[in-house]
Amino acid sequence: MSMMKFLSDLFFIALLLQLSHCANITVQPVSINTTLNSTVVFSCEAVADELTFRINNLSDTNTDVVAKGFTVATSSNAGTIRAELQAKAYEHNNNTEIRCRASTDVPPEVVLSNTSILMIQ
Repeated sequence: MSMMKFLSDLFFIALLLQLSHCANITVQPVSINTTLNSTVVFSCEAVADELTFRINNLSDTNTDVVAKGFTVATSSNAGTIRAELQAKAYEHNNNTEIRCRASTDVPPEVVLSNTSILMIQ
């Protein structure tokens, strides 16, 4: 086998390995319209190393976000992560923007979901 062929094959294999482990959001959160003081759940699913929510572009672990009534639960199965964001429909949470953030370590990659909105009547 020539050196060029070997290097070409090696590059192709490395590329396939890299592409096979890219962050990919498979279930997007959807907007929810609800009544005041109810509780709703936003769901997200991804093939990634980590899956979190962004609430008005703040991390789901941010103390201000948690104090406003947002909590997250995650589970993992065979490389797929599922996250659920429970939100209290308080008046100050009206029109809150919700996104999922999926990331991989190798290769380092971050993918954001579409934006969904918590609307309170």
